[in-house]
Amino acid sequence: MHVSGTYFIRLTVTLLLLCTAPLPAEPMAAPGDKIKAQQLKLAELPGKPGRWHSTEFTLQPGKEQRFFVRGLNPAAPLSIQLISAKPEQSANVSLHRLSWIAAEYQATLQQGLFRFDGRAYGDVGIRIVPAGDSDSTATLLLWQGEPVTKALVSIYQPPESNPNHSNSPNGAAGQGSALSWWQLAVVLLLVLIVALLVALLKRKHTAALVAAMMLAGASLLPAPPLQAQQPDDKAPPKQHENPFDIPKDAKDAAVVSDKDKAASSGTADKDKPAADKPGQQGGADKDKAQDSLDGESYAERLAAAEQHVLQLAEQVGANRAELERLKLLLEQDKDNEPSADNLPPLPLSCKPPQVEGDGIVRDGDALWQNYERCQQCYAQPLADLENQLLLYERLRVIYRSTKDYVNNAITLGDKIPKPHALLENTWAAQKFSINQSFEKTKQAYDAKLPELNDKLSEILDRVGRCETDFNNNPMWRQTSGFFFYNTLATSYKRSD
Repeated sequence: MHVSGTYFIRLTVTLLLLCTAPLPAEPMAAPGDKIKAQQLKLAELPGKPGRWHSTEFTLQPGKEQRFFVRGLNPAAPLSIQLISAKPEQSANVSLHRLSWIAAEYQATLQQGLFRFDGRAYGDVGIRIVPAGDSDSTATLLLWQGEPVTKALVSIYQPPESNPNHSNSPNGAAGQGSALSWWQLAVVLLLVLIVALLVALLKRKHTAALVAAMMLAGASLLPAPPLQAQQPDDKAPPKQHENPFDIPKDAKDAAVVSDKDKAASSGTADKDKPAADKPGQQGGADKDKAQDSLDGESYAERLAAAEQHVLQLAEQVGANRAELERLKLLLEQDKDNEPSADNLPPLPLSCKPPQVEGDGIVRDGDALWQNYERCQQCYAQPLADLENQLLLYERLRVIYRSTKDYVNNAITLGDKIPKPHALLENTWAAQKFSINQSFEKTKQAYDAKLPELNDKLSEILDRVGRCETDFNNNPMWRQTSGFFFYNTLATSYKRSD
């Protein structure tokens, strides 16, 4: 089978591109696809939230244009808008993640506007295919807000073995408070009642006496309140009266013939203004909306797009619930965000003073001062622990996303037709090189994990000193801290 040199070169270059990119850049293109994509870089603007980029270009019939942006964060809101100068301009817009062949999201310009509000991870490609018959100026507006992350450190306070334990200033366990006088009085009264009952049971006619006492006690119980029945608005029918009989004082209903009804209907429609009729009213509203749209300038619609971004930024703000309502470009991107669900809770003993059974906090001032010093001791170690757990999660996300990219590249390379044995051998060599390169990624991951574990151990040592100094818990590092460290170090080991 004869294979042209041009096809061989294109296929070889494509396979090399699949292999040499260590991290995903722009979506992969099919062999022979010569359309170049332009990279857009987000940057901060003075006085505006988040990062922005705006580029203006010309939509030309039959000329496809591509853009891509890198380094998106799924924990931050994302807005992609395309605004054309002509509201009647038609174009197909699609968003891509892995390749330009398959779209993750696509839509058409509606009244000169395309908008995607959601979240995405890594790199996103934007493909624009004009479908109109004339040129039109257009602006592509990209924005990503500030990340709205969840705290990774979760605190677990184990229950105390001694219920009367309370924090003391010197770190020793405090003694439980003694029983109050009214508690002792209740206990003595119960003992006296039991003694009287025992004495009564030894006498004759005890059963009758006990029964009389129970009846007397029952008679003293308050009766349940009576529920008054709500009065019925309609009076009940009299005896031997049929409730369905027509009352004698009822007036005859006015009977309207079809002829009179038709005449009155025609008169009403005739007197009704023409603009109030449903069909004509809808047409008038549509014409009015179209005139308003045509009268709205290109600059005004660009300002409206920017205002939409500002409203989205204000809506999300620091509200995690509002962020999670935004659609993910790929559902698997939810696994590319740091999550506290992947981390165990940290058991700590620092807690406010406990209130005793009588509602009194004994030595309250001293205990509150000790609690404040306890919090100050934990503040810096817990802040360092939050940053350390974020590094663990970033390491996991980078490795996972790189692994997914390599698997998708190999799958695409296997599916590309190879009509010659030379091409098959070339791809086999390139696939081997891809796997060898990914092996180096695995080695880098395995080398970085012990560094994170050593830093984690040092942070836990500092937490253990706070447990010893303020909570009389010198064994925390060898027990709770040890289990926390082992759980974290084991869960972040590679499973492949």
